[in-house]
Amino acid sequence: MKTLLVMSVTGGLLALTVMAVRAACGKRLDPRVTAALWLPVALCLLVPLRVPSTVSVLNLPAAARVEQTVQTVQQQSENTLGAVAFVTTAPAAQPSAPARDNANPPSSAGDPAPEKALNTHSFRMPTLSQILACVWLLGAAIAAAYITLVNANFAGRVRRSQRPVELLPQEKRLLGKTQVFVSRAVPSPCLMNPLRPKIIVTPAVLNDPDRMRHVLAHELSHKKQGDLWWAVLRSIVLIVHWFNPVVWIAASVSRADSENACDVRAIALLGEDQRLEYGKTLLSFLRGKPRAGSLVNAATTMAQSKQQLRRRISLIAKKKKFTLVAAVLAIVLVLTGCAVTMTGPA
Repeated sequence: MKTLLVMSVTGGLLALTVMAVRAACGKRLDPRVTAALWLPVALCLLVPLRVPSTVSVLNLPAAARVEQTVQTVQQQSENTLGAVAFVTTAPAAQPSAPARDNANPPSSAGDPAPEKALNTHSFRMPTLSQILACVWLLGAAIAAAYITLVNANFAGRVRRSQRPVELLPQEKRLLGKTQVFVSRAVPSPCLMNPLRPKIIVTPAVLNDPDRMRHVLAHELSHKKQGDLWWAVLRSIVLIVHWFNPVVWIAASVSRADSENACDVRAIALLGEDQRLEYGKTLLSFLRGKPRAGSLVNAATTMAQSKQQLRRRISLIAKKKKFTLVAAVLAIVLVLTGCAVTMTGPA
């Protein structure tokens, strides 16, 4: 549990660093670079190895005091529980036997059989570390079951209602072997199934050639970015660190960043003359509150809330000039954060 807590705390600090870098660099930072900055965070949260370093955050006096406090609490709990175990297993005191009358020794036939000694088994109460490990395992199992159920239900609804779409020759050349289906079970077009990616569109998109072209470019960009595998990795991180609220916030922000990066790729694929029309296509998928389980759904989606879509439209409405200085500064800051959080005490 100590290693898991170290991973969660340091990974949370690195996630906060990435969010601070996003806010500092603003719109000068290419969204594709922003999306890539989340990879070190995932590694920090999943890889327990910590190379000793003098610049590690774990060298701080506060970290040392916390570690000492945790060890003291564990030792005290083990001592206390050990004492309880000793008391519960100690044999009871036997009453003193009455003096025998040597003149009239009791006959063995008339006396009851001597009482057999109790065979007590030692019972040791679980330690604090064992209790916390059980709580973590229970939470991880619930999180894994929830994520699996969300994705299984979504995949089942799509599979029962999907039908293949006949693509135009230029669309076939663009998509290659990626299949396209239409379904009424999805709120917006999406890409799903990491092993065999397929694009799902809505009937409304199917009847509009321009929107269809925008959607295909968007979902193809998701495939090229590997966003389906990013979603799987995000789910694993959430299962392992289900107790850390910073991790859940970081997962939501990283998912939004992948959408922003996908928009840049899609516009590059469609051409600058389609920038505004592409933005209008996104607006057509505006929705209110996000659906339950949308964060842990491995399928991509073009639909987002008003707040999330506002940032995307601001990036799309006018071509931004992404500077190399902003990208270099962001990478240096995140690498510095990695040196501090992905290392151990010297």
